[in-house]
Amino acid sequence: MLNILVVDDEPRQRKGLVRLLQSMRPDYMILEAKDGQAAIELIQSIEVQIILTDIAMPNVDGMELLKYIQQNKPEIKTVVLSVYSQFEYAKTALETRAFGYILKPIDPTEIESMLVSLESLIENEHEHSAEQQSMREKLNETMQVYINHLFNLLLKAQPSSTVANELTDIFPLTQGGLIMLYRFDGFSLTDKSTENQEILLNIKYWIKSELNSYGSCISFILEKEDPELVTILLSNRTPEEKIFKVISDKFTNEYQISTIVSVSNIHNNILSNIKLAFDEALTAIQFSFYGNCINYYKDLSYDPYQLVSNRYDEEDQLAQSLAAGNLKEVESLLYDLINNIINSEHPLPNSLKQQVFQILIGQMKRVDGFLPIETKKKLVELLNQIINNCPTLEHLQMQAAEIFKRISEEIQQRKSDLNSKLVNDCMRYIKNHYMDNLSLDSISEMFHFNPSYFSTLFKTISGVNFSEYLLEVRMKTARDLLTNRNDKITSIASLVGYKDSSYFARVFKQYSGFAPEEYRKIHTILLGHSEGSS
Repeated sequence: MLNILVVDDEPRQRKGLVRLLQSMRPDYMILEAKDGQAAIELIQSIEVQIILTDIAMPNVDGMELLKYIQQNKPEIKTVVLSVYSQFEYAKTALETRAFGYILKPIDPTEIESMLVSLESLIENEHEHSAEQQSMREKLNETMQVYINHLFNLLLKAQPSSTVANELTDIFPLTQGGLIMLYRFDGFSLTDKSTENQEILLNIKYWIKSELNSYGSCISFILEKEDPELVTILLSNRTPEEKIFKVISDKFTNEYQISTIVSVSNIHNNILSNIKLAFDEALTAIQFSFYGNCINYYKDLSYDPYQLVSNRYDEEDQLAQSLAAGNLKEVESLLYDLINNIINSEHPLPNSLKQQVFQILIGQMKRVDGFLPIETKKKLVELLNQIINNCPTLEHLQMQAAEIFKRISEEIQQRKSDLNSKLVNDCMRYIKNHYMDNLSLDSISEMFHFNPSYFSTLFKTISGVNFSEYLLEVRMKTARDLLTNRNDKITSIASLVGYKDSSYFARVFKQYSGFAPEEYRKIHTILLGHSEGSS
């Protein structure tokens, strides 16, 4: 659909032409203006494709309107309407590239013919314009890919002088500046979809806008397994942290993308120092592991040549708590140990991970006797996999604590199995030697335990304390002897470990409710009744 403007100071002729055009093209928007000034004001606010204008009009006449259109709106197609066939009018129409010249009174057939020709011309121009736009977009896209390729060569390899010259033609890299690296969570730099490319353009635009007060900058994607956005800023000032917070907030608010950024030191000639600046930015961004979203290389205090400190005392204490199964203390000591390493050495994340790995391996060696070989192998494999893949310090601490928990559970299970075996061996010994002079002290010494610890352990595993179990074994045996043998009470007392038969009698009565002789008589009577009834 096109918009057509009719300009004429004669209301009857103007409105007559408007009605004619409306009848011919009911889908078009037909506008009108009383003179050249009104027409100029209208086309400044509304897009118009065709103007049919009279020549002789007050204020701004048709000639001035045609000149204005040629200078400011050359895409508008104009047709001159006049009662005159004067040469001057025709000459002006030609000079201003008017499409046609129609004499009044207007012939509808001529108007229709003129409209068909104009429509065909406008359609062809639109198609040509669309083709040109498409070619420009493709050329721009190809150019961006090529520029990206040149910058990747600059960072990844020793570029030739040709590459360096091409890049300096595009961007004055011989000036002083710095490098920034951006990593995104919630946005993929490898996604080539139209939507993603539009987001990337916006990201680059926001970065450029916010850094504009510092100097010129250019951003490109560093192609590797995990691509990163690289920005080169030509400036003798390092951007303040608040600038990056503004950029990050825009990413988050607009696209829910979280950002990590690192900043190299400033170098006098960024082209000559490009790899050094890039290495600085690459090193700095690793420290986002510790929870920093903005990382300046100048603020790092790590020493790559610093020796790892010995921490035997802390690790001994950790091993003791681990062996005792005190998980809360283990976690607290582990966190303290990791924080001490960070505060004293300020290590690179991979160095810290390696030290935590060695701590865990060392602790496993200290409790070696409690861990089966297969369990150790599985834990070592798990350590390699989990520790190396921890993305943050918090995650590393949690994973290390979880592994310690697993080690502790294995130790406690192993201990439980060993202790259960020992207590069961002890119970079997009591069943076989109840007639001897047994005591908690003598049994503890025999099984190499502290009496107090052994007493607790025995009750935990068996459910009764040591003296109760010994009494139970002796009393059950005494009942069997009283029932099945005619031995004297003194003999039975001796057979179940009591030298004093009177003491035995008292203990038996407390246990069964009957004196030994009474128990034997009652059982004999009950047995007789049972045999008589059968």
